[in-house]
Amino acid sequence: MSNERLIWDKLISAGLTPAGAAGLLGNLQAESGLPVIGVVEPACRSALAVTKNRRVGMIATLASVRSGAYEAALRRLDPGVEV
Repeated sequence: MSNERLIWDKLISAGLTPAGAAGLLGNLQAESGLPVIGVVEPACRSALAVTKNRRVGMIATLASVRSGAYEAALRRLDPGVEV
């Protein structure tokens, strides 16, 4: 298992939300230089690659939806997408 995955598991098991853990991992990467692989942008790129009508639906936890991370990433990658 990679170090990044071990860190992620520890953060989640400590009770952080995915959005909080992602923010903390971003800070960790900036301060330590460790590579951190996110899940939001790759998921959004995949969704945009397969949509035929530029509409993307989400099945997510309330915290993920409220964080706005997925919608922001989708709109950054394709400003005309409907979420």
